Amino acid sequence: MPGLLAVDIYFIAFLKLPMESGYLIPIVPFIIMIYGKYLYNRAFIFFCSMLIVSSLICTISPADRYDAASVSSLTSTFNAGGEKLTLDYLQGPVYSYHTRRKTELNSLIH
Repeated sequence: MPGLLAVDIYFIAFLKLPMESGYLIPIVPFIIMIYGKYLYNRAFIFFCSMLIVSSLICTISPADRYDAASVSSLTSTFNAGGEKLTLDYLQGPVYSYHTRRKTELNSLIH
């Protein structure tokens, strides 16, 4: 199945550079097609719903960078791989990326 081959290729690329999660974005449609083929309708609807929700809640982001994302009131900090990271339970990757971009742009302007 070509979808599985595409998933394998992108997964290998992600293993090569694990901090670059952007490598995983192109496999999302292939994963959806694979699950759509093998899951029952209710399970597939639940899977798609959780895929959407996962972009809106719970994110891990670097804390000690000049473009660090703003954090909510429900955040914990930990060290992994020699880097200080924050786990934010209320803000997802979409909002975290947005605040990181705003912080970066503000630092460039001032």
